[in-house]
Amino acid sequence: IEQYNFFGPYARYFFIKAEMFGLMVPGYHRYQDASAGMDIRLFGLFPVMKFQGGVLNQAETVTLLNEICLMAPAALVSPHIHWESIDEFHAKAIFTNGPQVVSAILEFNAKAELVNFYSNDRTDTSDMKNYPFSTPCVAYKDQQGYWLMSEGQATWHYPEGPFVYGEFRVKKIEYNI
Repeated sequence: IEQYNFFGPYARYFFIKAEMFGLMVPGYHRYQDASAGMDIRLFGLFPVMKFQGGVLNQAETVTLLNEICLMAPAALVSPHIHWESIDEFHAKAIFTNGPQVVSAILEFNAKAELVNFYSNDRTDTSDMKNYPFSTPCVAYKDQQGYWLMSEGQATWHYPEGPFVYGEFRVKKIEYNI
């Protein structure tokens, strides 16, 4: 996975080299100007999943907010993010980017580390329904002098129970490249 995020104006470019049933299925997600597109292709040639706009715009806005929280927390001090205090360990972030407005509940531990991010504003493109989405943080480490999440998960909370669809380990973060 290789990813680039920008914060003025907001943009996210995500490249993935994945396998499905032993077959190469690379993909590309683009979020720019508050609109999103996703293109997943078998062998990089034959379309498997292709979406643009609509609910994907909102879903990718949630993803961008999530990644700001996890990997670039200094960017959370922004006029585009409104904060509401909930209690000692929880806060609500409301992120506005153009016409997209999304929110998330952030959960912190006693060391002020973000331990989970919850949002109800993300649509699962497999069935085009909204389900609660979370990204529990499993571990932290020093990343170029910053104490950041180093391992996490991406979880859908379906009516029949949670489904972890992604596990992530941050290998390298570079800023201002």
